[in-house]
Amino acid sequence: MQYTTIFDISNQPATNRTFLLVSSVLAISTILCFIFSASTLVRYIFLVFSLLFIVFSIVIPYWDHFRLAKKLTTAEYEVAEGLLTGYWRKDWYDPSDRTNYSYEAFQVGNIQFGYHRFIEMAGFHNEETAYFPIRNGLWMRIYYLPEQQLDEGNLMNRILRLEVRQLPKPIRPLPAIQNHEHRYN
Repeated sequence: MQYTTIFDISNQPATNRTFLLVSSVLAISTILCFIFSASTLVRYIFLVFSLLFIVFSIVIPYWDHFRLAKKLTTAEYEVAEGLLTGYWRKDWYDPSDRTNYSYEAFQVGNIQFGYHRFIEMAGFHNEETAYFPIRNGLWMRIYYLPEQQLDEGNLMNRILRLEVRQLPKPIRPLPAIQNHEHRYN
């Protein structure tokens, strides 16, 4: 059977362009602060803040992306193949921080997958800009990496490549044979 690749981490950008732009502006403003600020305390506070922002918004996502992409090329992954079942999605709004959230989960074979859709991270998370309509009954092949999560301690299967099996095209029924009566004179 033929598979269509929906997502492949090696074909995705390593980081969000917005974070790249903000980090660039922050780096330029830090240089300007060092040039024009008389207070050394302000200089170093701004420098520490800038470095921390760049590390957490650029360096760590780049590292994570390339680490996962390398796993895909060195065959250090697992594969789940089968019928997608148990799909569910929950969308909610948190008025305290005025943020929309969305979580999707499903199962392929006996392997559970789940992810927050609006959180920028390496791996498939079905974001709005590249949304794929996941539903029960799809036949999928998923290349994934099980990873222990630091915050909750549970296992998360990070999707490195997602493929959907192409169903054979239905055979068109032949046009109905019309019954023509021929009258001979």
